[in-house]
Amino acid sequence: MCAQLALHKVLWQLSAIDGWLKVEVLDENGQVIPGYEEASCNPLTGDSVDAVVTWAGHTELPDVQGLIQLRFILKNARLYSFQAGDAVDIAEPPTIQKHPSDQDVGLGGTAIFTVTATGPSPLSYQWQMHGVNLSDGGHISGATTDTLVVSDCQISDIGDYRCIVTNAFGQDTSNVATLAVAKIIPEDFIVESRSGGKNFTNYSETGTWNNSVAKSTAEGCTPGIGSRWRFISSSPGKAIFSFSPTVSGTYEVFTTNATTVNSGNPMIHKVSHNGGTTTVQVCQNSGCTPNPCNVWRSLGQYTLTGGMTYTVELDGSLGAGSHPNDNAGRSDAIRWLAIDTGDRTPFVTENPISQSIAFGRDASFTVQAGGDEPLSYQWQKNNVDITDDGPYSGTTTPTLDITSATFDEAGIYRCMVVNDYGAVASSPATLTVRPTISDFDGDGDVDQSDFAYLQRCLGILDVEVTKPACVSADIDGDGNVDLDDVALFLECVSGPAVPAAEHCVN
Repeated sequence: MCAQLALHKVLWQLSAIDGWLKVEVLDENGQVIPGYEEASCNPLTGDSVDAVVTWAGHTELPDVQGLIQLRFILKNARLYSFQAGDAVDIAEPPTIQKHPSDQDVGLGGTAIFTVTATGPSPLSYQWQMHGVNLSDGGHISGATTDTLVVSDCQISDIGDYRCIVTNAFGQDTSNVATLAVAKIIPEDFIVESRSGGKNFTNYSETGTWNNSVAKSTAEGCTPGIGSRWRFISSSPGKAIFSFSPTVSGTYEVFTTNATTVNSGNPMIHKVSHNGGTTTVQVCQNSGCTPNPCNVWRSLGQYTLTGGMTYTVELDGSLGAGSHPNDNAGRSDAIRWLAIDTGDRTPFVTENPISQSIAFGRDASFTVQAGGDEPLSYQWQKNNVDITDDGPYSGTTTPTLDITSATFDEAGIYRCMVVNDYGAVASSPATLTVRPTISDFDGDGDVDQSDFAYLQRCLGILDVEVTKPACVSADIDGDGNVDLDDVALFLECVSGPAVPAAEHCVN
């Protein structure tokens, strides 16, 4: 046979100082093979997940015909598994060599978490979110592989992820990696000069203007709606595009028009901003460099304040500086694009605190957050949104109230705080609902005999120290036997020989 015998997951009782394990090898008739007796076996001692058995003069199992039997002799020890083979590998649990990294993606983006582990094969993987196993489905894939993919990321996907890697000899857990999801795409506002175009209500004119079938094909423009034009002349005439940004910051302003060779050179554009008004001369013809024909031509970057209204005026008069006389001054589309509006995502300043309450009692969790207003709130239990129903109220406010909690309400709670720029999840808080065990004598009912015990203990403070025999009477677990415990007891009273509610008995 010429094989080693390896024992895996050998656990010695910690209370024993003389625990050991030996192995005898018997033939198929149950007779001990010489040299492999208990007395010849070198005893194994100490905790181990790998131990190779040897005998005096032997490091391998006997090379015999037929079957052999193994007899394990243990003192203060436990054996979980063993292995025999030509080459016994050292059995080790997995070791994670590379942990997953934090991910920060936009709404609808894709997050990828990867873990690298070594150890005897086969290795299995299980990804978790907030300690709860994930499974493939929807926008989750790779939940049981070394790479987890979260596609089409939503606000509900924000949280902590980790991977548990397992083999036959144990497991290793990765560090936690956080997924952050930005809710808003930077503000990008286009105003077009014809009905049916984007934000047409933000467009106005003075003087005489005409319709044109020509239309810019720059990205974001509405095809087929045409544009507006006027003769550049001494008569006044303006095309006015307006925009009110949601947030303050730096914006780049652009203009565009269709392909043309007989238009303004320049066509005056007046851009308003916090610093006043900047005049930009724009050659609208395709032969100019740069030109705005079917592309967005920058008019510069400017500081704007959220809630204020800003304009770009295309002035087609000779007096404003537009030329040449009788060429077409074209009005097609203007664009404002947010370049830098700062970090306005919400942040949590105070997380909810875990609680342990008696069955039937109330609980509440509170979160405090900052960030650009308005902030909205959504409480979740075990990563699933909850609503104002049954025991829950305040599910979309900073404070969640849970009334008369039962075992069904026990779980992990968190609050998602959201504004127009992103979202953040509070740290999880656990609600533990303890049974209000009032069946002190263990007969299945709560009656006068149980109350007698409670009466004897009533009024004892710091019960674990002053009178340990009364610990069971501290029903609410606050360390004292008082009227609160009496109230819980009375809720459990069933009467003699009448089974008490589940939460009232052991």
